[in-house]
Amino acid sequence: MAEELGWDDHELLARIAHRSYVDGRTQEEIALEFGLSRPKVQRLLERARTSGVVDIHIQGVGHRLLLQEPIAHLGALHVGRRVQALSPTAALLGQRP
Repeated sequence: MAEELGWDDHELLARIAHRSYVDGRTQEEIALEFGLSRPKVQRLLERARTSGVVDIHIQGVGHRLLLQEPIAHLGALHVGRRVQALSPTAALLGQRP
């Protein structure tokens, strides 16, 4: 559940998040601009995510990425080696990667 924020808190979190995610500024640069410490900026960015001010969506995550993650954790996927998966349609048609 998103945290209830006052207008001032919401605006600060939104400004800092915008500097980081949209403008590509580092936490150090943001800290200098706002007169804060870098760890404070890090905590504010986390708060922006947990409070719902920032909502991160990753577009285009395909079945290949979803299959690679569990395999990598089992040690079957090594650096430089990729697993290519078929789409469900290609698998039904008997196509190979």
